[in-house]
Amino acid sequence: KSTTSPSVTWTGESIVPTDISGLHVWLKADAGITKDGSDLVSAWADQSGNSNNVTQATGTNQPLWESSQISGLPSVSFNGTDNWMADTAWGSAISGSFTIYIITDNWWPGGSDAKYVFDSSTTRAYCYTAGDGYHIASTTELIGAGTGTKDVWSYLRLTFGANGNISKDGVSLASATTGTGGMGGLNLGSRFNQSSESFADVKIAEILIYDTELSASDRLAVEKYIY
Repeated sequence: KSTTSPSVTWTGESIVPTDISGLHVWLKADAGITKDGSDLVSAWADQSGNSNNVTQATGTNQPLWESSQISGLPSVSFNGTDNWMADTAWGSAISGSFTIYIITDNWWPGGSDAKYVFDSSTTRAYCYTAGDGYHIASTTELIGAGTGTKDVWSYLRLTFGANGNISKDGVSLASATTGTGGMGGLNLGSRFNQSSESFADVKIAEILIYDTELSASDRLAVEKYIY
């Protein structure tokens, strides 16, 4: 697989996320999508084998599937107004440290409102963007200064735990603890309670969630897959 970001192009060996131990959730917009004739997405099936699928039964809250968004591959687009999908309680929760990769256009408007890329209603592990950058937490918040540009794709690597880290396209933005509260479910596109100011205008091509802090060699393997 080959993808591009503003500064990186990589075509690598054949690696898939399931080759790396600890894959808990794998959502990608080119597989496992249930959509209607208008490309509104009602279900997004987990490719990890753990059945941690996200769904949205209400048509007005369903995000849009869009083709040919990144290297010819599709994305799921949340409108920033009322789109969200969720699997609020995984059959097996993550405890302690974990690692999340998101391939996204990671765009947000200015201002102080928190726009949630994802949230967890069980332990409040989250990632949101605001005027001062990226915020993540699993009981303790870490902020990485940065901005995003609509329709310009990047990958975020988010490490949760005592060695917390926010990285964008391989560049570290911030490092400190995020707490070790774990994660028990997934809400995409808004805060877990869908508060009106929390919806994110964001496109997501892929999400990988590992139930551990990945080693340097495992991070390299995942990033070879991404690029």
